[in-house]
Amino acid sequence: MRAAIESDSMAWLDGHAVLPEDRRTEFRSGAPAALGSHTYPRGTRAGTQLASDFITWLFAFDDLYCDANRIGGDPVEFSAVIGELIEVLEDPGRANSPELPVARALRDLDGRVAAMGSPVQRRRWADDTEKYLLAKLWEAGRRRAGSLPPLASYVHLRRLGGANVACLMLTDISLGREVPAEVMCSPPMTELVKAAADLADLDNDLLSFAMIRRSRRCDRSSPPRTRPSGPGGNAGCTSRR
Repeated sequence: MRAAIESDSMAWLDGHAVLPEDRRTEFRSGAPAALGSHTYPRGTRAGTQLASDFITWLFAFDDLYCDANRIGGDPVEFSAVIGELIEVLEDPGRANSPELPVARALRDLDGRVAAMGSPVQRRRWADDTEKYLLAKLWEAGRRRAGSLPPLASYVHLRRLGGANVACLMLTDISLGREVPAEVMCSPPMTELVKAAADLADLDNDLLSFAMIRRSRRCDRSSPPRTRPSGPGGNAGCTSRR
């Protein structure tokens, strides 16, 4: 089933033309779609596919926009992209014309989350995805300014910018269940979600920093990444943020 999920995620991404054709082969070589089935091994077929597609979308968005030498290096230009994506999550029934392929794919994901989960589950996922997008804009601003944030600010924004929390919000949806609000919002669960995200994000940073240090290149805005990170260590939501 894992091979089928991976193949379907790539077909889904190509169907929305998120990546230009000349970049698809290189993108596939990183096997981003393979993460979903490993991260959500007990999910239903449709639930795991949804999570895998979201993870694949995160990788593609990161590749397209979040590197310093792309739009992510210009906070002003990048903010227009972020604004369109947030608009998708806030008003999914209205599409811009023309619409960015990455926004069109996110709209599809949002519709599937809404169909498979409750309104509360959909809102949790959408809110944390919006926080992820805003954290990427924050990174772009820091990168442009060439300034290091305070450590506490970095840890907090890294947690959001790693997209792990947004990915974790798909866990119960992938199982066809719903964690009650009184459990999900309880202090122990809140701390558990934070700890899981921090473990994946900061572990990824350590690995990425070692790679960058060897290459003698260092981005001062935030420790470099190998890909978006996600629930379950490097096999989650992405880790090149």
